Amino acid sequence: MAAEATNPIERWTATRRVALVVSILKGATSVAEAARMHGLTVAEVEDWREKFLLGAENALRSRPRDEEALNGNSSATSLPSGVERRRRSERSKRPVSSASGHSGPSVPRSSAVTMG
Repeated sequence: MAAEATNPIERWTATRRVALVVSILKGATSVAEAARMHGLTVAEVEDWREKFLLGAENALRSRPRDEEALNGNSSATSLPSGVERRRRSERSKRPVSSASGHSGPSVPRSSAVTMG
C-alpha cells in the first residue's frame, strides 16, 4: 500500500475498503495509521471494519440475515452483540401483562362459558 500513500485514492470502492480492513485485521497496520496515511478519519475506518466483521459473521451463519437487517433498514438494526443478546434474553423472560392487569394466562373471550 506504499504506492497508494503517494497517490491519494479519490474513490474508496468496496474492493479498496476490504483491502484496507484486511490489512488492519492481519496486523499490517493500525486503524489510526491507516486513517492518517489515507486522509480518512479513524471513525470511518472503524466503521468499515465493523461492517466487514458483521458481514463476515452473517456469511458464516447457517441462516444468514437479509441485507435490510444488516443495513439497519428494519427493526433488527444489526447482528446482536453480547450485550444486545442479553437484553433480548431478559426481555423474553419478562411476564406479559394483559389489559386486565394480571399476568396469568389469558383466556380468549370467545371461549368463555355462558349460562343460558
